[in-house]
Amino acid sequence: MGTAATLVSADEYLNAAYEPDMELVDGVLVRRNVGAQQHGLLQLVVGSYLRQFRKTKRIQAFTEARLLVDARSGRYRIPDVLVLMVPYKKR
Repeated sequence: MGTAATLVSADEYLNAAYEPDMELVDGVLVRRNVGAQQHGLLQLVVGSYLRQFRKTKRIQAFTEARLLVDARSGRYRIPDVLVLMVPYKKR
C-alpha cells in the first residue's frame, strides 16, 4: 500500500527553497531528475547557442527556470532549457 502525498499550494512552492530542487505536479512535490556533468555541459552548450539569436529572432533562453505549465492544476516544471518569444510574461 502506498503512502499519501502531502499537497502543497503553488504559493507555498514558489516561496520555498528545496534541496534537492523539486517540481510541483498537481499539488505534489516531485523530485527533479538532475543529470551528471555531461548533461550540465550540454545544457550550457544549447543555452549558449540559442543566446546568439536573442535579438534577431526575439527570443530569450533560460536554463533550469521554473515554468507554469498549467495554472488550473498548479503544475510547475523546470525544463533543462526554456526558450520564450520576446516579450514574455514574467511571473
